[in-house]
Amino acid sequence: MTRGSMPGTRLTQSTMEPDAPGDPAELPRYFDRQTGLLQRRVFVDPAIFRQELSGIFRRSWLFVGPGNWLARSGDFVTSRMGDESVIVWRSEEGTLRVFVNRCLAGHQPVCSEPRGWALQLSCPCHHWLYNSRGQLLSEPSHALGEIPRVAGYKGLIFANHDPGAVPLVDWLGEYAWYFDLILDRRPGGLEAYGHDAFRWTVDANWKLPVDAFCGDISRDLTLPAASMRTPEELLPSAPQEGFQVFTDNGAMAVMTGRVERGRTNPHSQIGEPRISFEPILGTLFPTLSFDWRTPSLHVWHPLSPSRTEIHSYCLVDAHAPAWEKEAARRAFQFQYGPAGIRSEDDAVLWRSITSRSAGRRDYPFHLRMGLGRERRTNLPGTFGDLVSEANQRAFFDWWQRHLVEPQQAVTQIHRANVVDNIAGVNFG
Repeated sequence: MTRGSMPGTRLTQSTMEPDAPGDPAELPRYFDRQTGLLQRRVFVDPAIFRQELSGIFRRSWLFVGPGNWLARSGDFVTSRMGDESVIVWRSEEGTLRVFVNRCLAGHQPVCSEPRGWALQLSCPCHHWLYNSRGQLLSEPSHALGEIPRVAGYKGLIFANHDPGAVPLVDWLGEYAWYFDLILDRRPGGLEAYGHDAFRWTVDANWKLPVDAFCGDISRDLTLPAASMRTPEELLPSAPQEGFQVFTDNGAMAVMTGRVERGRTNPHSQIGEPRISFEPILGTLFPTLSFDWRTPSLHVWHPLSPSRTEIHSYCLVDAHAPAWEKEAARRAFQFQYGPAGIRSEDDAVLWRSITSRSAGRRDYPFHLRMGLGRERRTNLPGTFGDLVSEANQRAFFDWWQRHLVEPQQAVTQIHRANVVDNIAGVNFG
């Protein structure tokens, strides 16, 4: 994201927000795809945040946990879907289910542990017991709210509040071709490594880290010197050859013509032409991002317009030896987490942009780098220059379309059987 604004360019009420939104063509517009101009209010406005929770996070497939941490009956992790805490729990029968992490007796969470194993969980307030089907043991007809859609994709578990949502594979669409650059890159695939994800909060809007992880390569050229002096194997210099690409729900920055260094069995699972592609950064809409330079997944959970909870997972080759996995974990910890060099560099910018967006809202952010240079090829998606803001423009276009398109709102969480039946399937 271009961090300033050009003097004299303003998004006014007449040009960006019609007074009487009625049909879809007249709904408020916060981002202009043709000019690359974005209103500052999208990072601080409570009304827009409420729209996001109902219009985006209640209708999108959201990542809730790694499959290898949920392989056995009784395994659970706590995660978030939007601003709501959830429990991802493999039941005694082997079915993977997702429950709202809120006791029926009140608003206390049933579980505060990030990860564990249990066939029953007890609310710490009233000590009500729930089994792994979400039922209250003393009254099985009462149960925790259950998220109706759960599905997995190559080791990653997703859930969706909307019982009528399209299947996960359709949500991925063409992006799966690029997503598999990471997930199918090794024999046996990838897995999350460590006791838990790094979890911390930052006083910034959730869309700012998504913007960066859509493929903001230009920020690597301006990182503080302390970051750039880390060993080459931990933080390669900014790439010069490659491209950005976006599809309906995903974006990625990719290097080309490069052979990976220091990795076990490179390219063993992917063929031409992807064998010459190495992913850098990418995002699946709305909040799942990855950094392949220090293999990791990052999820940006919105808590408020100006506060985000971050969950970061270390990724390793599932079949790698223990010493290699531990080395990957140390490299990941060096870069990411509450004290990670890259995390601290990024968080300073995100906090600053969020706080300053509450000021002169009539002067927009500019996402104009590479505007007009997008192009189609014989490969999936639309391409842009590697150092550009093509993917950022695509993200805010997705965001706006999901935010304002008239769709039936999801008003309740259905306690129903999981639609995508994944009982007994080990996604690890």
